[in-house]
Amino acid sequence: MVFDPFARTRTLVRVRPTPNILFLFTDQQRLDSLGVLSPWARTPNLDALAAEGIIFTDAVTNAPVCMPARLALATGTYPHNFGLWRNGPFPGPPPGFDTWMRGVRDAGYRTSLFGKLHLHTIRGETDVRDHIDRVHEIGFDDVVEVVDARGSLTRMSDMTDAWHDAGVYDAFKKDLDDRGFYTPHFVRPAALPLELYYDVWVAQQAKAHLEALPADRPWMCMVGFPGPHEPWDAPEPYASAFDPSDMPEPLSPIELGSSPVPTSYDDLQGRFALTDQELAALRADYAGSVLLIDEQVGALLDTVRRRGEWDDTIVVFCADHGEMNGDHGLVWKNTFLDGALRIPLVLRVPDQSDPGRVSHEMVELIDVGATLLDYAGGSMLSPSHGLSLRGLVDDPGAPGRPFVVSEFARDRMIMDRHHKLVVNRDDQPAWLIERTDSTESRNAIDDPAAAVIVDRLHAQLRQHQRDTARPRRT
Repeated sequence: MVFDPFARTRTLVRVRPTPNILFLFTDQQRLDSLGVLSPWARTPNLDALAAEGIIFTDAVTNAPVCMPARLALATGTYPHNFGLWRNGPFPGPPPGFDTWMRGVRDAGYRTSLFGKLHLHTIRGETDVRDHIDRVHEIGFDDVVEVVDARGSLTRMSDMTDAWHDAGVYDAFKKDLDDRGFYTPHFVRPAALPLELYYDVWVAQQAKAHLEALPADRPWMCMVGFPGPHEPWDAPEPYASAFDPSDMPEPLSPIELGSSPVPTSYDDLQGRFALTDQELAALRADYAGSVLLIDEQVGALLDTVRRRGEWDDTIVVFCADHGEMNGDHGLVWKNTFLDGALRIPLVLRVPDQSDPGRVSHEMVELIDVGATLLDYAGGSMLSPSHGLSLRGLVDDPGAPGRPFVVSEFARDRMIMDRHHKLVVNRDDQPAWLIERTDSTESRNAIDDPAAAVIVDRLHAQLRQHQRDTARPRRT
C-alpha cells in the first residue's frame, strides 16, 4: 500500500455531506499563466477563486501530453499502469480501470461533461456523438463533447453544427488549413465570431445547463476548455489585449553536457527557429486566450452564485499539462521541463478555515480526482494511486507528497523539493536539475556531488514503480 501523507483527522472544514462540484479543466495551460503568480498574466476571476481557497504552486502533471495525462487523472493511475505513453489510438480506460467520475455518479450525483474530454480516440471523419456511450460509461450522465480545433476539421459535434448553422464553418476550416500544423508562429485572430469560439461556446453550454439544473440532488459538472492549446488564434478583443513587448523573455535552451544520455527529448517535436518578435506575439496571444477563459470561468462561478449554491459547491481549476511557449526554444509540451510539467491548481472548498493560502506542497494531477471523490463520499472499484488533498485543506501544516512522478515516451521523472531527475526508457539516469536553478539552464548530472543524489532519487523512483505496479484488483 502506498503511504498517504495527507491522512489527517478532518475537523476544520465544514462542508455539507454532498457538496456540488464544479471542475474547470483547461488544455495546455502553464502554471505561471495565473495573474496571482505572474505579472504578465491577467486572470481576475481565478485570482478571486484562489483568494477563497488554496493555490498549489508545486502541482505537476503525471504525463506532459494530453491523453496520458487525462487518463491518469480519470483513473488515478500512471501511464506505466494503463500502457499509453504518448497521444495515440486508445479506446479509453481499459477493462479493470475505474474512474473517479463514475465513482461520483455512483455516490448519487448527476454528472455532466461540457467540452473536451480526450479519454478515448475518435479518428477519421466521424461524429463525436456516435461515441457517446463511451462517455456515459466513463461516468457522465449529460454530455456535450467536443474535440480540439484541428480535430473539428473532420469530427462533427454540437459545436461544429453551430458553426455550420451560422455559416462560419468554411471560414474556420480555411483558417486552420492556411495555418498548417507546423507553423506555431502563425498568430492571428480566429475566423470564428467570439460567441462561437471554442472556449466561449463550451462555457456557455455549461452555463445554460447549470441554470436549468434541478436542485433535487447534488451535481458534478466538468467543463473541459479546449484552450489555451494552440493554434494561437485568440479572438478579438483578446487577441489585442496584451502588448507583445510586455511579455517575458523565453528561457534559454538547457545545456545537457558533453555526453548526454539519450532520452525522448532528443527527437522532440516543437523545436522551431522563431524570432524574438514571433515569440513575443505568440506569448501575447496565449495570454489573451487565458484571459478569455478566465472571463468564462467568472460567468460560470456567477451562475453557481445565482443558484444560491455557492456555499455548497467545491470548485477546482487545473490543466492537463503546461505549454513551453518558447522557453528553451520549444513550443507545445512532451518534456519534463517546468513549462510543460507544472500546472495551475486552485481548490476552493466552502468554509475553508484559512482562505487565500498558497501551498508549496508537492501534489500530482491524479490527486485531483481522488480529492473530488473523497468530498463526494464515493469510491472506485479499482485502486487509485491518487491521494486526496483534503488533509492539506484541513491542516495547513500537513505534508504533501515527498516527491512527484511524471512519465512520457517511457522516460520517467521524479522530483523532490531540491532536485528533478529524468531517467530514460532503459532506466539510465539522464538529467539532474537543481530546483534552485529556476531557469533550468543546466544538466547537473556530471557534477562531483551528483552521484549520491542521483542514486537516492533513482532508488525512490524504482520503489515507486514497484509500489504502483498493480493498480487493478484481480
